[in-house]
Formats: sequence, C-alpha cells, structure tokens
Amino acid sequence: MNKALLEKELDLFLEQQEVWKTDHEDAMLSWDAEEAVALGIHVFQRLNQADERNQLRAFREEISHDEAEGERARLMDLFRRLLPAIERLLRAIKYCSEKGYVIDRAEELAKWADEIRGILTSDEDFFAGEPLEHLREQALDALRRGAITELQEIDD
Repeated sequence: MNKALLEKELDLFLEQQEVWKTDHEDAMLSWDAEEAVALGIHVFQRLNQADERNQLRAFREEISHDEAEGERARLMDLFRRLLPAIERLLRAIKYCSEKGYVIDRAEELAKWADEIRGILTSDEDFFAGEPLEHLREQALDALRRGAITELQEIDD
C-alpha cells in the first residue's frame, strides 16, 4: 500500500468535508436570514400601523396631546431598537448574496430600514442639506419676483 497516496486521499477527503461544512453553514444562514426578513418586515409594519393609529387618534382628539406624545415616544423607542437589528440582518443578507444566495424580500427590508431612518430623523436634520437649501432659495427668489401667488382661503 502506498502511504503517500493514502495520506493525499485522506487530505482530499478532509478538504471536501470542510468545503461542505462551510457551504452548509452559508445555506443555513441564508435560510435563517430569509425567515428573519419576513419577521422584521412584519414587526416594522405593526409598529408603523401603531404609529399611524396613534396619530389618527390624536387628530380625531380621541386621546389627549400628552397621551399621543407619550405613545409616540414609546413607539420611537421601539423603532430605535428595531433599526440596529435590521442593519445587522442587512449585513448578513449582503454576505449571503456574495455567496450566491438570494434572500426573498431583502429589497423590501432595505426600503423599510430607510423608512425607519427617516422616521427617527428630526425634521431639522431631514430637511437640511444642499439640495433642499437650493430649493428653498429658488422658492424665495420666486416669491421676491412675484412669481408665486399667495394662497387664499375659500369661503364656504
């Protein structure tokens, strides 16, 4: 028996086992990521609906301003807790994509992550920046030139 050949065969076998193990772990990660995406989207939608319901109840004066603000603060805290988890999941999705796996609804999750960032961004920060400053300047110039008509109330 050729001992060198036997050792090479064993090495080849062990190498294949390691490749299989890594591929299996990547496949399991992609499966887990897909399940997590579905749950993350579900949780986001429930939080978003609760926020919309809270705002509607406040608008209809079904709850006081203080109650609405308290509930809004609680919901914003939940959004803040959700965002880092979604961002970690998006990194795992990127890893899976680089390995050739396709994760269902990954683009939708990324869109909702952007939505959460927008929700958590203050109006001052959200509307700051060069593009909006340029639009503001254009609007002010148009107002100065008289190119803008002031809105008037319509009597019933």
